[in-house]
Amino acid sequence: MANRPKARAKRRFGTVIPREFENGRIAWRAKWREPGRRRLERWFPSKEEAEEFLAEIEKQLILGTYSTPPTTRQADTLLAIEAPGVPEFAAYARQFLDERVVPHREPATVAVYEASCKALSEFLGHRRTARGVLPAKRLAEIDETVLLDYRTWRRDRRRGGGERPVSNATLNRDQQFLVLVLNHAIREGVLSENPLRHARKLKEPRKSRRWLSKDETARLIAKAERPFRAFLLLSVLTGCRKSEVLALRWRDIDFETKKILVVRKKDASADALDLHPDVENELLRLRRGRRKIRPEDPVLRNRYGRPWRDVRRAWAQTKKAAGLDHHAWLTPHSLRHTFATHFLEGGGAITDLQAQLGHSEITTTQRYAALVDTRRRATVLRMSYTALRDPPP
Repeated sequence: MANRPKARAKRRFGTVIPREFENGRIAWRAKWREPGRRRLERWFPSKEEAEEFLAEIEKQLILGTYSTPPTTRQADTLLAIEAPGVPEFAAYARQFLDERVVPHREPATVAVYEASCKALSEFLGHRRTARGVLPAKRLAEIDETVLLDYRTWRRDRRRGGGERPVSNATLNRDQQFLVLVLNHAIREGVLSENPLRHARKLKEPRKSRRWLSKDETARLIAKAERPFRAFLLLSVLTGCRKSEVLALRWRDIDFETKKILVVRKKDASADALDLHPDVENELLRLRRGRRKIRPEDPVLRNRYGRPWRDVRRAWAQTKKAAGLDHHAWLTPHSLRHTFATHFLEGGGAITDLQAQLGHSEITTTQRYAALVDTRRRATVLRMSYTALRDPPP
C-alpha cells in the first residue's frame, strides 16, 4: 500500500480528502466553509481537479464574487440546457439498437446486445441509491471510470438476482456494446472521440475447441441425406457459420468464377469464398433436382420449399448414423472448428484463415493455432542433425 494516497491534504483554504473504493478507484472530496460557516463539499475524479476547484472558490471569496456552486445534479441539468445535442445514453442506445443492429444482425447477436443494452441503461439511467436518485448519464459523461463503476455494480447485482456471479465474458460483451454505441455517436457527430477506445477487457477462460478427424468428417458426410449433405459440405469446406450457410441464395453461387458470396450478418460484412469442387458438384446435383430455380430462392430448403432454419433433427439423425452420437460436444459449429484446424494442418497461413473465417481481429483466429500441436510436434521430430547423434551401441 505504498502508493496509497495520503488520508488528508493540508491547504491554506479548504481540505482535500481521498476515498478508495473496492474496485480500486479513488475519488477526491473537496471540503470548504462558505460565509455563514456552512460546510459544503464536492467530489472529483482527481486530486488536481479538487485543488483547482478550491483555488477558484478561494479567489471568489477574496474578490467578493462568491456564489454557491451548483451540485452535481444541478450541473447535469445545466448541461442538458446548454448542450441539448448530447443525448442520454439509454435513449440513444435504444435507438441505435433498433435502427442499426436489429435489421442487420442475427437474432442470437441481437439477443446478446439487447441484454447488454438493458443492463447498461439501468445503470446509466436514472437510478435510485442510498444517497438518493442519481441523474441519467449523457454520452459525453461516459469514461473509463464509469466503466469500472459499472463492473462493480453489475457484479454486486448478480445475474437475474440469483447467486451465480456475472462472468467476465458478460462484462466484456457489455463493454463491447458500449463501445459500439460511442463509435456510432462519433460517426453522427455527437462525440468527437471515444474515451473507451483504449479500455482493456477482462480476461476470460479459454474455451476448449474440438474438431472431427478427416475420417470422422468423411463418415458424417457419407451418412447424410440430401439436401443436408450440401449443408455439411458447405460448412466443412468453407468454414462458414450455420446461419451463413442457411442464408445462401442461388444468386450467391457463381459457377463461372467458382465463387460463393457469403454475407456475414454477425459483423455486417460480405466475402467471396472459393467454390470447392465437391461443393460445386453437390450444388449442381441439387439444382438439377428442382424444376424451377429463381436467383432469390434459398439453396437449402425444407420439404415444404421454405428456407431451412432448423437443422437439429437432420443433424441428430446424421450424427447417429455416422456413429458419432457419443460426442456430446459435437454441434454444427464444430464443423467450423474442423475446417480451421485442417486448414492450418495443411500448411495454410493464419492470415488466410482469418479472411476465410471472417474474423475482424487476428487474435481470434490465433486461438486455432493452439489446436495444431500435432503438426508442430511432427515437424520438430523430423528435424535431424546426424553428425550430433551418438554411435549405436
